[in-house]
Amino acid sequence: MKEEYTTLRQEILYWQNFRFLLLAASIALLSGILGLGFKNADSGDLWVLSSALLLLFLACAMGLSWYAGRGNAKIGAYLTVFFESAAEQHHGWEDRQESFLKHLDPRHRVLDRWRLSQWLGVIYFLLGSVVVVLPWFVGKQPWPPTESHWLHLGFPGAAFLTALILLCCFSSPRQTYIRCWEAVKKSEDDKNA
Repeated sequence: MKEEYTTLRQEILYWQNFRFLLLAASIALLSGILGLGFKNADSGDLWVLSSALLLLFLACAMGLSWYAGRGNAKIGAYLTVFFESAAEQHHGWEDRQESFLKHLDPRHRVLDRWRLSQWLGVIYFLLGSVVVVLPWFVGKQPWPPTESHWLHLGFPGAAFLTALILLCCFSSPRQTYIRCWEAVKKSEDDKNA
C-alpha cells in the first residue's frame, strides 16, 4: 500500500510538471513566432494567420492542462479516500491541506482561494491577448477588423475561449471525485464483507 501511495504522489508531481512545461512551451513558441514576425512587420495577412494558429495552439495547451488537472484531482481524491481516510491515525497531505485551508484566517488566504488552473487561466488569457493584439498593431491591420479577419479568427478565438472556460471553471470537481471513490470503496467493502 505504501508503494502505491508513493507512486501516486509521483504521478501527481509528473502531471503538475507537465502543466508547467506546457506553459513554458507556450511562452517560448509565442515569443519565437512573434519575435520573427517583428522582423517582417509588413507581412499583412500573415499576422492574422499566425494569430489564428497561435490561438489554436494555446487552446490545445489549455485543454491538455485541463485534462492533467482533472487527473491530479482524481488521484488526490483517491489518496484521500483509500489512504488518508482508511486509517484513523493516518493523515496525509491531501487531508491536512484541506483542513489547513479551513482553519486559515480569510485575510491570509486571498491567494489561496484560486486553484492552480485559475492562475494558469489568467496567464493563458494574457498570452492569448498578446497573440491577437500585438500582431494586430505591429502588422498595421485596419481597425475595426474586416469581415475576413473575423472569419480567420472566429473559430480559433472560440476554441481558445472554450478551453479557457474549461480550464478556469471546470477543472477540479474534487468533492465529486471523493464521493465517487467513497462509493467504490463502499462497494468493495460490501463485497468483502
